[in-house]
Amino acid sequence: MSGRTPEPTEYRKETELITYPEYNTLDEPLGLPPEYNGPEPEPSEASGKRPAFLRDLIVSAFKGGGAVICALILISALAASHGRAMGRTSEKLGQGVGAVRIPAVAQRTGYSPGAFKALWKGDPEGPHDYDLTDPLSFREATCTEDGAAEYLCLKCGVIRRDVFPAPGHDPEDPVQENVTEASCSAEGSYDDVVYCAVCGEELSRETVQVAVQPHTPGEAAAENEVAPGCTAEGSRELVTHCVYCGIELSRETEVIPAAGHKAAAAVREKEKAATCTAEGSYDEVVYCSVCHEELSRAHRTVAKAAHTRGQAVTENYKAPGCTAAGSQDNVVYCSVCHAELSRNTVTLAATGHSAGTAVTENVVAATCTAGGHYDQVTYCTNCNAELSRKTVATTALGHSAGAEQQENVVAATCTAGGHYDQVAYCTRCSEELSRRTVTTAALGHSAGTEQREKEVAATCEEGGSYQLATYCTRCGEELDRTYHKVAALGHSPGTPVRQQLDDAAALIYAEIVYCTRCGKELSRNIVQ
Repeated sequence: MSGRTPEPTEYRKETELITYPEYNTLDEPLGLPPEYNGPEPEPSEASGKRPAFLRDLIVSAFKGGGAVICALILISALAASHGRAMGRTSEKLGQGVGAVRIPAVAQRTGYSPGAFKALWKGDPEGPHDYDLTDPLSFREATCTEDGAAEYLCLKCGVIRRDVFPAPGHDPEDPVQENVTEASCSAEGSYDDVVYCAVCGEELSRETVQVAVQPHTPGEAAAENEVAPGCTAEGSRELVTHCVYCGIELSRETEVIPAAGHKAAAAVREKEKAATCTAEGSYDEVVYCSVCHEELSRAHRTVAKAAHTRGQAVTENYKAPGCTAAGSQDNVVYCSVCHAELSRNTVTLAATGHSAGTAVTENVVAATCTAGGHYDQVTYCTNCNAELSRKTVATTALGHSAGAEQQENVVAATCTAGGHYDQVAYCTRCSEELSRRTVTTAALGHSAGTEQREKEVAATCEEGGSYQLATYCTRCGEELDRTYHKVAALGHSPGTPVRQQLDDAAALIYAEIVYCTRCGKELSRNIVQ
């Protein structure tokens, strides 16, 4: 609902009276004293419509100077409409009015008889105090549906309902839809549509036909083009088509004049390069850049070239030694004809000895009990001359005891102890460093799992037996043996089997039961 309060445009007398439970009696609205405990009035059709209005009207009458008279008039009216119960209420109201009587003041309510009657009947056009800033309900009018607002009288609860007539549609300018463009081969069309500017509803739609359009010539395109040569004419056809349907509108043949030769840049042919010993030459030729026909040719000569010094190279190299000088020739040749242009002999100074890393020679290794020695020698890295030698002595290493090992092992048995030697040797020279003998206790027997032996199976009528023997798992000696008996299994009767008797009629047979284990006949019964 929008925040504005619309101006009422029309009254429709759709009035509803709102009553509240707390105003269903006239006790408190009339300002009766707290000690009043009279009976409540019995409800009637009119009692629910007027309590709030009566309260305000009696208060106004008190303020207007005619308090007692107006109260008595109203009490009489209530008594007439409510019967005996209202009569009792009127009597109490009269007592209350007398108790709260106040002096009259010179102020009138201003209600005319017609206004008083309208208020009394709950007419919404009466002089009510409507709350126009906070409607009970509000609905905007649309193009096709009326709007409405309901306002509540703050004094008596009467509801006024204002109706705002639907304003009708507001047509917008027509718009084109479903447009089919006309061409030079087919008609076109479009829908001219009018919508409401407020609700967007379609108000009208008219289909408009567009006539076939004339051909529209496009740019002339070249076809069947024959390019002109330097001496021969060329030609082409200029064709115009419709840009929409593509139909040919015109065709014109155009002659293209011969272009004539176009000289390209001169090129060199049959070129012979000049050297530092002979002249060179070449032909300067001009061709047409289009047809490549030769247009001119001139022979040119090139003067001899000067020698071109190459990089200096080393010849006759004699390397210098550690104590003797060396030499080399630095020679420059022409890079074209290879003629020698210069030669310079250079002396190379002796380099002197270059000591290398000291090496170890004549090594005598130290042992566990005796020292050793070796020579530390330095040589020249160039000529290998010995530059220095130093003998270095090393001390005895001493024995290095390894882990103890078991030797001469005699294993213990179930009944006898064993022994072994625990020996340590040097890890370098293998000399025996220590030996001690260790004895081990007898292991004792280790009983294995009982085994069944000498088993005699039980039958249906005779018992069986078996022996349980225990052996040592190491030496195999028998440690224990027990004897056990097994009871006879007893017969296991099978399903009876029919057997026809040879010397009897067909209706007499024997029904025999056999044991399922040993097959012995257990019973025989003759059945007729």
